[in-house]
Amino acid sequence: MTDLDSHLREHYARALLSDARIGQILAAAPARATPPRVWYARLGSVAAALVVGLGVLHFHLVERDIAARVLAEVAMNHGKQLDVEIASGDVALVAAALDRLDIPLRPPGQWPARYALLGGRYCSIQGGLAAQLKLRDHETGDLHTLYATRLTSDLETVVDTATTYDDVGITFWRDGDVFFALAGGETPNAWPQDSD
Repeated sequence: MTDLDSHLREHYARALLSDARIGQILAAAPARATPPRVWYARLGSVAAALVVGLGVLHFHLVERDIAARVLAEVAMNHGKQLDVEIASGDVALVAAALDRLDIPLRPPGQWPARYALLGGRYCSIQGGLAAQLKLRDHETGDLHTLYATRLTSDLETVVDTATTYDDVGITFWRDGDVFFALAGGETPNAWPQDSD
């Protein structure tokens, strides 16, 4: 060890306060309390964070709830297999008979050769008037249901998806201001844009 090191050690050893002196200094210092305004600011920050967090959680739960309600409603309507009110394989005739709807009853493109239209009726999706078209799949013989309704702010939150709900395959998609759902035994593919 060098002389400098030993001198430094000696200096700091002498400069150390005794435990008694440290106790005296601490006892002489007044206790500092946090001012109330600091607590208010802290509590305000926590409250603001909670409000924002609960708002975000509520938005996501409501959005998921709407999708679940639409799935349940489409599955229930499809499962009922109600008779058609307009029995026709002609899309134009069914559309003319369902004249309370001011939307196209089918997505753009030609009617897919895979499906035969059996007819249609009115129904509702989330309280809005909708068309319910009954289709038969030529390949499998299965019945499918095509729904069309005006796209509302609630339905805008439902993402385009293909899923199964209560053993009913359901596909959702949008075209312009129209919301479509296709329901069947298996999850049907979205309506083909360019069909033969």
